[in-house]
Amino acid sequence: MEQKHHSWGKKQWVDLFNDIKLLGQQDSHLLGTILCLASNHSVGINQLELVDGQQRTTTLTILLKALSDKFKQLEQEEIQKEIDSLLYCKGLDKVLNRKVTLGDLDNPDYEKFMKNEDLDSIKNQRFIEGYSFLYKS
Repeated sequence: MEQKHHSWGKKQWVDLFNDIKLLGQQDSHLLGTILCLASNHSVGINQLELVDGQQRTTTLTILLKALSDKFKQLEQEEIQKEIDSLLYCKGLDKVLNRKVTLGDLDNPDYEKFMKNEDLDSIKNQRFIEGYSFLYKS
């Protein structure tokens, strides 16, 4: 998905989080343009290449992971599963897959981050920094 490293920092996390916090129950929020390219469609999960909106989309998945982990800690399994359904899906093979896969630059780190595996080896610390900020907010 991503052609450059995920680079959003505290200013962008604060702006996004504050925008979301200000929303009322029936409100919506314009996140900006998201532009995708589609390849051939087939049976099962079809991948889209995200051309514009990578930073926002990646940050929103980090926020969803933070919320999922927080509800898990609070033993709110039903809410956690609902949030996880926004992050993961099963294909025809019934294998659980992430809905967002980053480009070659960040995907190895992003995969470790999303699985909570080998976090000390992650080169792009923005995933962990963003998660820590959003988890505490």
